[in-house]
Amino acid sequence: MPKSQWDIVALAQEAPDLILAWAAYHLNLGVRRINLFLDTSIPRVEAVLGNHPRVRLAVCDDAFWQNHPAGARPPKQGPRQKAILQDVVDHSTADWVFHIDVDEFLWTPDDLDELLAAQPPEIEHVATRAQERVYLGPPDPGNIFDGAFRVQTTRRYLEDAEAADGAATPYLQRGMTAYCGGKSAFRPRIGLAVGIHGPKPPKPATGRLLDTLDLLHFDGLTPKHWVYKRLRLLRQQPNARRNETEHRQRQLLKMDTLQGDPEALREFYLLLKQYTPERAGTLEAMGLLKTHAFDPTIGIATEFPGVDLDLSMDAFDTFKIA
Repeated sequence: MPKSQWDIVALAQEAPDLILAWAAYHLNLGVRRINLFLDTSIPRVEAVLGNHPRVRLAVCDDAFWQNHPAGARPPKQGPRQKAILQDVVDHSTADWVFHIDVDEFLWTPDDLDELLAAQPPEIEHVATRAQERVYLGPPDPGNIFDGAFRVQTTRRYLEDAEAADGAATPYLQRGMTAYCGGKSAFRPRIGLAVGIHGPKPPKPATGRLLDTLDLLHFDGLTPKHWVYKRLRLLRQQPNARRNETEHRQRQLLKMDTLQGDPEALREFYLLLKQYTPERAGTLEAMGLLKTHAFDPTIGIATEFPGVDLDLSMDAFDTFKIA
């Protein structure tokens, strides 16, 4: 069968070993080129990826933004992502360009190259639904990728799923703590205006959902990481409690009352993310909880021989985003 060449674009400011595991996984999956933009210098990532033949690595310092079509560094992350993505989509020589974050992993039981090649020429953008990592027991301190995956609740099961989620329900959107929907791949060089999750509105009617391609989202690689990112949002954007989606507003309002109590914040995280056997069994019976033959460490030894990654929670939590 014919195969497509596909690229990835990501703007990253995360722990170096997460970024390296993410890169190795997608290189093994068959990406033609990873366009990795670092929001700040991360020396370990630069040392390992700087000369990789299938990685385009850039540190987004002042000089980078002065030479970028945006002209200056957008103050917020979302506009920075959009500016970088649009420039790559406008110029990439691949057949498709995915935009994902470094806590998101593409997964499919199919051959992704063939899946993309099978799309007719009138299809200009394809979407994948996000599934969110949850725990079926206490989080494994030795493995930041431990867990199963929550599927977004369908209309058929809204009431039953909310009953299963219980006290967590007000803080979820169709079962997700982060966002519903997913991310997209775009055909480049056709003048498509793109956004973080898909084409900019009005969304052109030239897209489709790829049912067999999932986006596995690790919203919070550790309990501390999830709490830290939410509290950072409160600190940097006080209006987030009013401007976010309703479920995230409730999360932030709740966490604001718990600031200064690390154990209470951890318990709140586990309420959302650690499933009891009863909750897991009910959701699994509805098709809303999945386990995949997914190994996020695949490709590390092949792509980065001699590089040892520490994917434990303690190691991950030593990296803090400004």
